[in-house]
Amino acid sequence: QLCYEPLPLCSDGLILSPVEIRDCPPVEEALPGCDVAAPGEFCVGKCGTRDDIDNCYDASYTYPPSRDVYRKANGTTRTTSTTVSLTLTTTTSTTSTHWSSKGLWKYVGPCEVQDNCISSPQVQGHCTAIPPLGTPIKLVSYSKSESGEESGESLTIDGHHLTPSDQGHLFLVQSQLSWSGTSESSWELCTQVPSCEDGLTLTPVVNCPSNLNDLPGCEAVEPGGICRAGECFTSDQLGNCEGLAVYQKAIGTTKTLTTTWTQTATSTASLWQVEGPCGVSGACAESPNFPDEYGLNERCTLTVPEGTSVTVTSFSTEEFYDRLTINGEKYSGAQGLVGQSFVVSSPIQWRSDESNTGPGWQICVGGWESTTATSTMTSTELMV
Repeated sequence: QLCYEPLPLCSDGLILSPVEIRDCPPVEEALPGCDVAAPGEFCVGKCGTRDDIDNCYDASYTYPPSRDVYRKANGTTRTTSTTVSLTLTTTTSTTSTHWSSKGLWKYVGPCEVQDNCISSPQVQGHCTAIPPLGTPIKLVSYSKSESGEESGESLTIDGHHLTPSDQGHLFLVQSQLSWSGTSESSWELCTQVPSCEDGLTLTPVVNCPSNLNDLPGCEAVEPGGICRAGECFTSDQLGNCEGLAVYQKAIGTTKTLTTTWTQTATSTASLWQVEGPCGVSGACAESPNFPDEYGLNERCTLTVPEGTSVTVTSFSTEEFYDRLTINGEKYSGAQGLVGQSFVVSSPIQWRSDESNTGPGWQICVGGWESTTATSTMTSTELMV
């Protein structure tokens, strides 16, 4: 059962609205009571406001948020004179919701949590869950029941309704995810700790640095360094440092990934130079095993003479995680690249991660007369 609760207002007649997380004021800012706050100003307490909405963080960024912050509406105040004679008898019934915590998840309802994943239960019902703020969430699997929409089944993140076609996509949860359905539906969502290609994880900072404008990107920052969001699947909507998203890279050595492969490929003399398991067919370079699905943990570097024009003839990979880099830009998923042409200015890079694969890609050079030769290669590649 869901009940609507009117927004509170003070004697000046201006409505008080809870602020969204991304609009929360700095934690060090002292806020007035809502009864004396000016129009448009942040405030706390008084005028019938609640003390349990927990929509903003305290000075230590304690999870979950613990401050109850409102914003007074803009406008002119009203003056009223009212005489009321009233006898009122009320009966109040309150219900307390118990939230369970397991691993990184806080949830209520019958959903099942294991390690960093939450999944559908084996019963009909409802559940609501909250992951840590700023943590990427991946829809690993989703299969609706046959009754589907007719039974009212839904899986939402921040009010956005997910569908089976969203499987494999990455989401940044800003409030919560909700599910309602039957035992026939099946889904699983897993947190993805942000990390760069060096394998070191990234964590939102609690103690913000003073030089926010000079922070490097997370891909380039050294182990233990502070960096700004926007790379390595970090959330630029976190707003944990004066409205900016700031992370710290873990301290440690970079991970080493050893991949041993044996490849028999057709190479085009003096055109494509390939390091790794990617293949060459005539004037085209392609993902390993193309047109069948490529494998896990693959790394390739492909070069053609600088200034060569290439065209993408096929492209479909796991979104966000299996990436083809052309001229420094990373592409993944099904981004509508087919038919696009590029003038190559730097080596083309391919990498796939440790889970899920796809049909792959093919890039061709137009107007090139080539001869082919077959070679067998065995190599061990290190990713540092």
